Amino acid sequence: MTTKTDFHAIKELRERYTPACPSLVSADEAELIREVLEVSDRSNIELQNIRDVTVIMYGRWADSQ
Repeated sequence: MTTKTDFHAIKELRERYTPACPSLVSADEAELIREVLEVSDRSNIELQNIRDVTVIMYGRWADSQ
């Protein structure tokens, strides 16, 4: 069971994670992503939902810059 909404998890990730290299994710970065998004606690449908919300939110953030 997750402890935060998809919106809050993604917002927290954006605040805590800035990639060191835009095209690669280090092991430490991957662990942070797994922790913040609570990946191991999510069912398949919950993983699909957070993926979809992430695409929408990051798309909007990119468009606003």
